Amino acid sequence: MKSPSALANSGCDHRVMNVLLAMSPFGIIVTDSENQVYLWNAQAEALFGYSAAEALGRQLPIRPAAGSLAAQLSAAELNPIDAVFLHRDGSLAEVSLWSAMVPGADVPVPPARLIMVCDIAERKFLERALLGAIESESRRLGMELHDHLSQQLLGAAFGTIALASRLKRDGSPHAAALEQLATTINDAVVETRSIARGLNPVELDSAGLDAALRDLVERVSAAIPCLMECARPVLLANATSALHAYRIAQEAASNALTHSGARQITISLSEARDQVTLEIHDDGCGFDAASASETGIGLSCIKYRARALGGTLRIDSGPNSGTLVVCEFPKSP
Repeated sequence: MKSPSALANSGCDHRVMNVLLAMSPFGIIVTDSENQVYLWNAQAEALFGYSAAEALGRQLPIRPAAGSLAAQLSAAELNPIDAVFLHRDGSLAEVSLWSAMVPGADVPVPPARLIMVCDIAERKFLERALLGAIESESRRLGMELHDHLSQQLLGAAFGTIALASRLKRDGSPHAAALEQLATTINDAVVETRSIARGLNPVELDSAGLDAALRDLVERVSAAIPCLMECARPVLLANATSALHAYRIAQEAASNALTHSGARQITISLSEARDQVTLEIHDDGCGFDAASASETGIGLSCIKYRARALGGTLRIDSGPNSGTLVVCEFPKSP
């Protein structure tokens, strides 16, 4: 039996490597420091539409749908990122991207860059379907609460007030208790309508995000001080983007109210060079962001929505240092 070194010397390792490259579900690309393509496997061809003959020895042909290629590769060096690239035929390819420098590799102009790309179109479709189902159910529940439950409670409050008035005229000692009950029912009506507004927010057209966030700030302020910072209105390209951004702010504010013990929450919205930045900051107890569980539905939905916006999500927190949630996304999807 041949030793590993003998197998290597016989060229077996090259044959195995070629089979692995051909079988890989990932697009695998190697470039030199001048972005000349040195390796381009079959899956890279399937993802981007360029054959190996068209790619090898030429400048890297892949182009992101937004932003610069250098920025995408730099971001992907620390963590895999989701990105949208242009296929050769002009269609969009939704991918996850990994990138790493390989010092001393055998390329014409070292160092080499290894790029791995995975097709995530199906995953993105399922995420969009999930978010759509969640949003549809939220709107349904909001309408049910507003149109039915709150109306029934309001009817009960009117009936209680009428009965209390009759008892008061008759000198009954129970009139005051019924008046207090009517006040409690009215409070329940206000709370039900507030919940309904959260589940089914004001209509989010291209100019509606600012109004919806201010409405959210008003409702949060009923519990603790909440501030809105927005120097000028941010007009998004479509209502879906506005809704995703609103839900991110809503979930982050809800988490702060429920878990952080915060004394104040600040929601900020701004734009610069066609990039929108949404920040939610609280001064609560914070948590260890590095070891926090990512299995919670709220955090998962925030991440899904950030990806649906084509943006990035950052959560900075630590024990007793508050929490900052930052979502940056393109103004136009």
